[in-house]
Amino acid sequence: MKKLYDVIIVGAGSGGVILSLLLARQGIDVLMLERDVQPLHDIRSEILQPNGQKVLDDLGLLKTIPTEAVHQTHQFDFFRIGKGRLCTFNYGDLPVPYNSALTAFSGPLHQHVLDATAAETTLTVLYGAVFNGLMRRGKTVMGVMAEHEGRNYDIRAKLVVGADGIKSAVRKALGIPAQVYQYPEGYLLGVLQRPPGFDHRSRYYIGRKEILGLHPVPNDQLYFFYLLSNATRAGLDAAGFESIKNAMAEIDPSLAQPLKQLTRLDQTIFRPCFRVRSKTWVADGAVIIGDAAHAMNPHVSQGRMQAMQDAVALSHVAQGCLAKGDCSALSLEAFERERRPHVEMLQRLGDEQTFFWNSASPVIQFTVDRVLRTLDDNARLRYQVLTTTAGLRQQSPFSLTDKLVAVGLLPDFRSDAG
Repeated sequence: MKKLYDVIIVGAGSGGVILSLLLARQGIDVLMLERDVQPLHDIRSEILQPNGQKVLDDLGLLKTIPTEAVHQTHQFDFFRIGKGRLCTFNYGDLPVPYNSALTAFSGPLHQHVLDATAAETTLTVLYGAVFNGLMRRGKTVMGVMAEHEGRNYDIRAKLVVGADGIKSAVRKALGIPAQVYQYPEGYLLGVLQRPPGFDHRSRYYIGRKEILGLHPVPNDQLYFFYLLSNATRAGLDAAGFESIKNAMAEIDPSLAQPLKQLTRLDQTIFRPCFRVRSKTWVADGAVIIGDAAHAMNPHVSQGRMQAMQDAVALSHVAQGCLAKGDCSALSLEAFERERRPHVEMLQRLGDEQTFFWNSASPVIQFTVDRVLRTLDDNARLRYQVLTTTAGLRQQSPFSLTDKLVAVGLLPDFRSDAG
């Protein structure tokens, strides 16, 4: 193994692998360290939003995604449990060519991107490599200490990037203060055979502290996520699992037959939800990106996309820093200044959605229904929400006036829809 690289990236997740490709294609010598021996493949699914699609398209990777890895989804229908449809968001309203959502199994999609690294001659990927600490000269990061295949290595680099997730070891080694908050609820995830009515449509059901999401995924399958408190999941037994299945079938009767396929709890995965707010993302000779810097609630459907956007922004800043021979925090701050406002807006939005959507309060539920029905009738506000979810809008979807319009306290003189 070489002892010196231009950039070392710790973590081969969405942000890390995109950054590695962008830098390697500029001739920058990159080492990417991944703790896992091989990429994770399970039933997890995700929505590849338009901003993420553009990142992959710019890399030449969007049109080559295997058909068995993604499924096009055009419409997202929101329902109040037991009361019917509230609102529909149509991705066809967005500008071409990224005017659909791609629902995908995370493993095959990520593997497709990882496969592209093999063609890059200035990129080395080491699986099963454990980050053990930072090499420093004074306060400046000079490289990493890592263990691979039973041997310890000191590897120098001009820039070290922590792309190693919510519990980032790089962030901790840098001594960056961070608020790591675990939400009281997470999601039970699973895959079913797809019943009729879901070919290119997703459904979200919201109720009294109850959320059920249903997305079509490849191979005529349907991906579900069901809101569950962390405490409930910890004590869930076979009887409790049957109760959840019955609740899901009551919410959407078309699931009754497919749910019979699920006979064991271990056919599902529980995903806890976190938010990370790091005081800074940069240090002398180092930077953190993605969930290591700013994990957000999955309500906003932008966590993985924002890691990819981090990679794009950092690739431009890093090229300049490396060319000047200056990877100080002062030089790297340009990356944080560009990215932090958008990320913090999305984190606030995720917390707002969690407060309103996960609530058991009848008043709050009434307000949510009022807002969604307003959006269904108001093309301007609906488009602002859609472009925010799609990653195409940098500002909050609602101004104060928009919020008053959405809850029915003001007319919308700017609306062009009915």
